[in-house]
Amino acid sequence: MSSTSSTSAAGGVNRLGGASQVAGNGEIRIDRVADIRRQIADGSYDTPEKMDAALDRLLDQLA
Repeated sequence: MSSTSSTSAAGGVNRLGGASQVAGNGEIRIDRVADIRRQIADGSYDTPEKMDAALDRLLDQLA
């Protein structure tokens, strides 16, 4: 794998492709990454509201 792209074997998801577009200038916010990793580890990252929003976006894309 190249250093500019990471693909999940489970889902074939390109994890870094969208991240650089979101950041705009390609910088990685280490503090934000650490905060999200902490939330994932303690189980507080996935909320029903986030899941609903993600499902809504998915259904919008499929429509």
